[in-house]
Amino acid sequence: MLDFRQMITDTTMDFCAVLLAAGKGHKLKDLTENCPKFLLPIANRPMIYYPLKILLNAGFRQIVIIIAEKDTRKLKEALKSHLDMSEINRIKTCIINAEDDLGTLEAIVHYKDSILPDTTSQHLCVFSCDTIINFDIQPLCDLNRIYDCPIALALSKNSLKQSEVVKIGLRLKSKKKFTDVVGLNESEAKICFYQAEEEIQDQIVIPNISPTSRIKLLTQLVDPHVYIISKQLLDTVSLDEKLRVNLTRIKSEAIPYIVRKSDHSGDSFVSEKGDATKGDHLFEPCRYLMLSSDVLVWRADSINNFYEANRRILQLTISSARQAKNESMKCAVFDCPSNSTVIGTNLIGNNTSFSDEVKNKKNESVKNNVIGSDCHIGKSKLIGCVLFSNVVIGNNCVLENCILANHSRVEDGCEMNNVLVAASQTVQTKSKLSHETVKKIVQFQ
Repeated sequence: MLDFRQMITDTTMDFCAVLLAAGKGHKLKDLTENCPKFLLPIANRPMIYYPLKILLNAGFRQIVIIIAEKDTRKLKEALKSHLDMSEINRIKTCIINAEDDLGTLEAIVHYKDSILPDTTSQHLCVFSCDTIINFDIQPLCDLNRIYDCPIALALSKNSLKQSEVVKIGLRLKSKKKFTDVVGLNESEAKICFYQAEEEIQDQIVIPNISPTSRIKLLTQLVDPHVYIISKQLLDTVSLDEKLRVNLTRIKSEAIPYIVRKSDHSGDSFVSEKGDATKGDHLFEPCRYLMLSSDVLVWRADSINNFYEANRRILQLTISSARQAKNESMKCAVFDCPSNSTVIGTNLIGNNTSFSDEVKNKKNESVKNNVIGSDCHIGKSKLIGCVLFSNVVIGNNCVLENCILANHSRVEDGCEMNNVLVAASQTVQTKSKLSHETVKKIVQFQ
């Protein structure tokens, strides 16, 4: 395995950080009708706070947020609420047309001159706004420096499988048949085979590998969308019209293509599409950093994953609060936000009120919840719920594993489990709901 004690530098000075926040959040559409994806609350902070704070703490001189023009005001307000001015001054925005639905690599290539006006920055560190991770990014940067690779990416053998994630909202038949298949040369931190789940049809064609090579094929890896991308790769794609058209996304298009077109001479690699033909680009192999199992690695890119991100960060926030109380220490990213208080096993926003009876029995009737600001909770029982701001819950309700968006309301006597209530929607008195989504019904005339 690569020995990171051989790191050639310990700074991020020659890297520019890019945070992708212009996505429409199609998988979160029941929560994003009135709220941009990057501002959805996770443990009472906007989603974008977590990747942004990791980048700020890593010491990047410049962080560029790619964002739709219509969302810039909301972004600025969020930054002022959750960061100090010294941090805000290191952030700039790259504004794109709200109607453009660009792929992750497509957006970076299209706006690379705005992102990298300073020619001293040779590489990009790319995060997605839904990346939830706590790790030292330095080894990934050094992996790129050591091997001069087009893309270096973080991977994790996450202990929690998708099948174990709590299911929220309407039960839909899963269309997912496969998972990513990744072939790794562990001794050289090299990716030798990569087939994304979207590209797998009825079979997987494994490349020819010499008996002297040890290639491990893995599935169920978590790709948190953290990439180091070389400026050379961006220049190559931007100057080649065919590549610009075909390589619009990092994970499902660019990485598999580069792996196929890489020099894997030590692995006797032959692509399922054949060797590179005359005129095709030949790339250095992509490299990877396998993160430790005790590192939080997640993406809040769907309703279920968003709920799980809240659950995980709630646990870290409670742990951080206890540590700070006992040792006068605070976690840099997962400390309790200023707009909330940790009470028992709950994170509760400012100006949220409970009935007197719930106050007296809070440890019994309200457990493991993330509750936003300005909510009102009647004489009811809440277990494992995520409430946004301005939510009202009446009396004699029992809610378990539910998500309630801004200004939603649950009237008296309701029983709900694994339910999503969209913004400004009301659950009528004595409703009994399980695995349902309460949202505005659009009527076509």
